Amino acid sequence: LTLGSRPVQVLNALEAVLRHDSIPFVRSAACSAIRRLAAAGAICGQSCMALEDALSDNAWQVRWNAAKALAFAGSEQQVRSLASCLSDEVWLVRLEVCASLGMLGDLTARDALERALRSDCDSRVREEAARSLAAIGKSARQLGESTDLSSCADALVAALQDEEIKVRSAAIAALGSQAVAAREHASSLVEQLLTGDHDIRAAVFRFFQEATSHAGTRLVAAAFDAGKRHQVRQEVEEMMAWSKAIARPVLRVAQDLRAASHEARHTAERHLWLLGPAAGICLVNEVIKAKDADYPERMATIRGLISCFTRSEGARLPPDLACAALSEWIYEPSLEHLPVPGLELVKLQTPEEHHGINLQWAVLRDCWGSCFVVFRGSETVLDWTENSYLSLRRVVVPAWQGVLLLHSGFWSTAEAESLCLLEAIREASAGVPFETLILCGGSKGGANALAAAIQWSVSHAELVAEAQDEALPCREMLVVTFGAPNIVGRGSGKPETTRALHELHTVLQKKAPRSRAWSFSQDPVPALMSARSRHVILQYHKGSYAVGALRRFMPEAYKKVNKYLKEAARVTTTFQPVLAEAWLDPPPGVRGSRFQASVHPQRNYTEALCRRLLNC
Repeated sequence: LTLGSRPVQVLNALEAVLRHDSIPFVRSAACSAIRRLAAAGAICGQSCMALEDALSDNAWQVRWNAAKALAFAGSEQQVRSLASCLSDEVWLVRLEVCASLGMLGDLTARDALERALRSDCDSRVREEAARSLAAIGKSARQLGESTDLSSCADALVAALQDEEIKVRSAAIAALGSQAVAAREHASSLVEQLLTGDHDIRAAVFRFFQEATSHAGTRLVAAAFDAGKRHQVRQEVEEMMAWSKAIARPVLRVAQDLRAASHEARHTAERHLWLLGPAAGICLVNEVIKAKDADYPERMATIRGLISCFTRSEGARLPPDLACAALSEWIYEPSLEHLPVPGLELVKLQTPEEHHGINLQWAVLRDCWGSCFVVFRGSETVLDWTENSYLSLRRVVVPAWQGVLLLHSGFWSTAEAESLCLLEAIREASAGVPFETLILCGGSKGGANALAAAIQWSVSHAELVAEAQDEALPCREMLVVTFGAPNIVGRGSGKPETTRALHELHTVLQKKAPRSRAWSFSQDPVPALMSARSRHVILQYHKGSYAVGALRRFMPEAYKKVNKYLKEAARVTTTFQPVLAEAWLDPPPGVRGSRFQASVHPQRNYTEALCRRLLNC
């Protein structure tokens, strides 16, 4: 080895020692020396023949070291000789032969390794055979070789019944390298997950991570970005195939999400987390079916779905679906039925009308550096009073040299709740700023979320004198609304309002760049507070039996109602969006462009976001 400048002479000398020395220890050392030279980059073609002959040496130590050396010095030409040594009487030799065949990565070794995996009497050899089959499978995929790996997958699946846990774990890991051939056996792996110990669960996790994480990441990205949908057709088909392969055991696991036992629910959630996006696709239809189910069952199913997409950063769902689920949950808030795993409830405010508290909201935090503030939509008479307070509130912003025109009802509520909300958010942060503060809600709740975001995004010194003491504890803000009315008016186009509106857009784009306002084009609630307001009023005005009766039997009263509607329309048509609008496909059965109040409930928005995972 010290004669590296003359490798040919060195190798020739070592080959002579290997062939002719009478001491087994010396021959064994010669094999080791050739291995180290080969590992250092020396060309050992001629020495391979001597190593091949050494595989039949009388001393098992020589055979063992020769097999080890061929992993570095050998090529596909030595595969047959190595494979014949899988019947060696010494298990260490057989184990090293398996390892060397795996390192060579030649497909012709597959049959011999399959036999070793199925029938070798030593579990350590069987384990190494499984690892080598994994290496050969990866090599074939990297080289783009179109080879039928089904028999290899069959042998690995048979090894799932091995009595030794390490063999089963290695077989599971190896199946992840067998590409499509392993898919038809995926349900067997789910069964292993349900019955195996920690090592088996870890192996199943790595299998699905390797097999589906790339497609899952691409699928999630496309589901919430229309511009990427046409780029992921292959990944979508791949993910759907995996989902179909494991659907039956996954749905059986999902049944435990609704179990009475907390431990059973937690175990089911953990299993779904381990299975990842492939299991999540199975649960999308379950969430859709649970649309009309009772509240606990629906929340549990959504929680299971979201669990499947929290395994890795890339395949994690954007917060939009979590926001949609929380916007349902806030109507009947309870810790037991939280639809998003990993959340901790910091504060829940419920209305106390006799104390002047009319808004229902919750502050929750997770372990990834996010804080959710979710607002409830309309449910009480006071909520509808807030909605119907259509006059515009002038908010002067000297720094912008302009005036914001805001919905009086929503803005007044935001002012009243600002300090209490800030206190709860600061409590949740515990002195460490959140990466993301997420404000969300459906319908009126979305309007409240936007009002709070506007208030906190502009200068507190100018808008809310009481809130000057501390900045908002977050690096980024995110506002996600569902079917929410607009709350900012453009007025008659005066420079002061136009300027302030432009500045507001700029500030929100800087502080909350990923915010979105989700809506159905058929939803009358957001349309009523927009440039489409007259169309909404006209549709319901013409189609209303009560209005027709009023016009016929009480013409004077009808004139007053008509006048009120026209005056309201003059105001509501000036409201415009300040968040990026995102349009959803309507619920099944909804056709045409007519407004339909039946699409407005929050459940429809949650369902529509789920469908995006199926319709990329």
